[in-house]
Amino acid sequence: MIENSDNVSQQLDVEEQTELMYKDDTIWTAVFNADKNAIEGLINNDPNVINMRGAVGECPIHMLFLYGSDAHLEIAQDLILRYPTIVTQIYNKPVYYGENILHISIVKRNPAMVEWLLGNEQLEHYRERLLSATATGDFFKIGQPSYYGESPLGFACCTNQWDIVEILLKYGAGMNTTDSNGNTILHMLVICSLPEIYAKFKARWIEKQTPTGITDTVNNQLYTLKTIRIEKLWNRLNNDNLTPLTLAADLSRGKMLSWLLSERKIVQWSYGDVSCILHPLDQLDLDFQKNDKQNPLCVLEVIIKNNDTELIHPILTSLIDQKWKHFVYRSFSQRFIFTFMYLLTFLVTTILEQSRIETSEDPSDEINTKNFNRSRYMLCSIGHTIVIAGAVLKGGREIKEMSTMGMNNYLKTTASGLCFF
Repeated sequence: MIENSDNVSQQLDVEEQTELMYKDDTIWTAVFNADKNAIEGLINNDPNVINMRGAVGECPIHMLFLYGSDAHLEIAQDLILRYPTIVTQIYNKPVYYGENILHISIVKRNPAMVEWLLGNEQLEHYRERLLSATATGDFFKIGQPSYYGESPLGFACCTNQWDIVEILLKYGAGMNTTDSNGNTILHMLVICSLPEIYAKFKARWIEKQTPTGITDTVNNQLYTLKTIRIEKLWNRLNNDNLTPLTLAADLSRGKMLSWLLSERKIVQWSYGDVSCILHPLDQLDLDFQKNDKQNPLCVLEVIIKNNDTELIHPILTSLIDQKWKHFVYRSFSQRFIFTFMYLLTFLVTTILEQSRIETSEDPSDEINTKNFNRSRYMLCSIGHTIVIAGAVLKGGREIKEMSTMGMNNYLKTTASGLCFF
């Protein structure tokens, strides 16, 4: 009910914004018509009109960029040079909150205007604020069509404009920026399924970290001794504990996941059409537990959790086969045998406890009965010892699992396997 009320309110604001364009003698009408003389007259009468707010929190400068014709942009440039502080104005109402004229220029696919805003010497003082502005309004929330990662750099990458990305990076846009959901630019490119921009951005990030690089043969990338400790951009987690690779699996981006797996491969050697290729296991499979900390989700976990068999890749199939062959089969067999013997002991002990022998007056039968009862008592005692020891051992292991994994993860992942040792 509240959500519907918000939607109605937003719709009314947009309608009011449209109506303002057609009212006479207002700044909004002058802006809509790109009437430079009318705008000049209104500003001369009231200089504060340049800071006026519209129905959705916009200023006149935003509307000039939004209309985006040559005439509108010419007026916008003139106003910016006369009143440079207006370049930092943002939408201040919930729908488009945080959006500035740099965001709009990027969405309008205008690299020339982006270059002008960031490269003009008179605006250098405001450059950092332009680059660091974040569009966090409802229109740009996660799940919306215009969810572009909030920052201008995210907008440029997610709209597939590498030429504008180059401009933003030239003027100091941060490549390690994250949005309010913890998503890096690489996370955003997975969401938008843009592998080419992903590859270019990753290569540029590596290049920026290694101005004088040395070859790392393990990862087939360039690094310097100074940057080895820096966490790689493609290994960073968002607020959902997902890397770009595991995010692709979580969102069922089959093509993107396949591309990312191929992009990670390392060619050891080639001979004609034959190649030896290594695939890193990090993020594909569970890592070793470190310092009792919860490990981030891996691709296999995500696929199993989402029950999405369409994401099963030949690399994952090979990994599962190798794990079964070299580890899981042996472990499963041992646990099955132990569990079978434990339950068999429990069954035999229970049967012996409940069994009774009919007695007679024959002295030999009485001796046999006493011998049987003695043997039964010994077997039951041994059986009880085995059953109790097994229960204690199993309980200890489960308590250790609870403390290591946490109760929630324990119940999700191991509760179905309590019958096994």
